[in-house]
Amino acid sequence: MSVRRFEIFADYFQFYVCDETYVTDTAALWSPDSDPMLAVGPDLIAIGTVSQHAGAGRA
Repeated sequence: MSVRRFEIFADYFQFYVCDETYVTDTAALWSPDSDPMLAVGPDLIAIGTVSQHAGAGRA
């Protein structure tokens, strides 16, 4: 079993889980109707961070 360690950089209020061949337009994943914390494309998962929504009136 191989183990990999990663450091997550989320200063831009989101991070992606994908491989290097993804082609999804990440700007098109987020919309006013989408979940503000999770967006899923055919070849990646985008995760919003809590710091983006702090103080925005969300529970």
